[in-house]
Amino acid sequence: MEHSQPKISPIEIRVAPRFLSGTRNTVPLVKICGITNPVDAELAIESGADALGFNLFPYSQRFVDLSKARSWINALPADVARVLIGVNPSFAQALEWIADPTFHAVQLHGENWHPFVSRLVETGSLIAAISVKNEQSVSDLDWFSGFAFLFDGHRAGDFGGTGESFSWEILHRRPIAKPVILAGGLSPENIASAIRAVDPYAVDVASGVESKPGKKDRNKLRDFIAAAKAARPLPR
Repeated sequence: MEHSQPKISPIEIRVAPRFLSGTRNTVPLVKICGITNPVDAELAIESGADALGFNLFPYSQRFVDLSKARSWINALPADVARVLIGVNPSFAQALEWIADPTFHAVQLHGENWHPFVSRLVETGSLIAAISVKNEQSVSDLDWFSGFAFLFDGHRAGDFGGTGESFSWEILHRRPIAKPVILAGGLSPENIASAIRAVDPYAVDVASGVESKPGKKDRNKLRDFIAAAKAARPLPR
């Protein structure tokens, strides 16, 4: 008597997408952040995105209610990294997010989680978001042993997605051992210049490819990703 193989749900196995390999490419990988609906997710993927970010911070203009969105997020291609965006979680909340099989990685903003970061990096792929005000913001990065740093523009009271840029020269002059994900005020118009200046592992954009907060613009998505994939860093 033959027995059929049990069907395995897509969320029972975590595929390691290229975005989380840590392997440098000739061009940076692209993460589209602030995805709020399946249409925008598909547009980003069709345009060539390597990763998508989903914001679980309830005060964000791009907040996603996971109880309503989980089914369509799980249905997205497994080779596109799904990154949970969180702000200042408790230790228990951070562990819950990291263990959530819907997501391949967790990106944390704020600083309240820094004291227990060593207990988190052992459990999953973790991205530390750094709000860059000046050179002092990146003077000490030894506290983090997770996967990557995401460097974002600073605006008091906000945790990313502000469209604020910062001086790319700050990163250009400083060797960073981990993958660098560049964010903050990026757009189709300036992404090539940003890549030439920083030579990042990946680039991240939210507001720069939107028609309004939480709604992506098809043309901006296409133009941003095409420009990022065509750009080359300056020789060092």
